[in-house]
Amino acid sequence: MSGLKNILEEVTKRNKDKKIDFEGYLQEQHASQYVGAFTLMMEDFNEWLDELDIDEWIDFGDEFAQDLVNKEIDAQRNYWFESTLVERSLASLRRKMVYKKIELLKDRNTK
Repeated sequence: MSGLKNILEEVTKRNKDKKIDFEGYLQEQHASQYVGAFTLMMEDFNEWLDELDIDEWIDFGDEFAQDLVNKEIDAQRNYWFESTLVERSLASLRRKMVYKKIELLKDRNTK
């Protein structure tokens, strides 16, 4: 359990600049089912929080944690994909430069 806690702390630390927090997640969950005036939404949100039982808190916490982990996995996957594209582009440029050098050497030798 402490391993998961450490992972979540690390992911949350990395995402602080993105303003991902549990309260924001709960607000999104509340907003998805809220029907009423916008001006009363925060008051209703606070009442909704008061009415959540412990199992609902745990379920929302699990969903939030899984969402953070999935976002981190996606970020790592995108980083790997982008770095792979850069490496392939550089390799392609190197090959082109080698072929160009070969052509220049052939031209020199034929003159």
